[in-house]
Amino acid sequence: MTTDKQTRVAVLLGSYRAGSLNRRIAEHLRDHAPAGVIVDVVEGIDAIPFYNEEIDGESAPATATALRDSVAAADRVLAALPADVQAIVVDFHAEATSDKQLMGRYLDGRVSAVLGTHTHVATADAQLFTGGTAFQCDLGMTGPHDSIIGRRIEPVM
Repeated sequence: MTTDKQTRVAVLLGSYRAGSLNRRIAEHLRDHAPAGVIVDVVEGIDAIPFYNEEIDGESAPATATALRDSVAAADRVLAALPADVQAIVVDFHAEATSDKQLMGRYLDGRVSAVLGTHTHVATADAQLFTGGTAFQCDLGMTGPHDSIIGRRIEPVM
């Protein structure tokens, strides 16, 4: 059970390949989180099928239900924040811009900003959603300059 002295962080992985740097970082954060911080690495997103409203609801696949449960846990964290918290910034690391847009719209009015990361090229879509949440789909590349999307040049060529 989470108390008001704990912080809970849900980590959704952007890559499920073997040896993924994202996974290693998430597991390191989980294993070395400071006292009072719980890091949940959400599993199974790669097994969620494309959305089909005919199988949504009670007959939804277990993987989709598990993801919804994780999102609900994050919602409870937002609801439990002290009233004097003045800024909540969400760094949403995802490949697809549509995923970042969806999360931004989902959190609109409940967080100060949703800032997307991952695509390596800054987007020119900074906006203020109707609920007051600032949004930018991608802040751009943060890796090494002498690289191709953060990887050594030779293997990519």
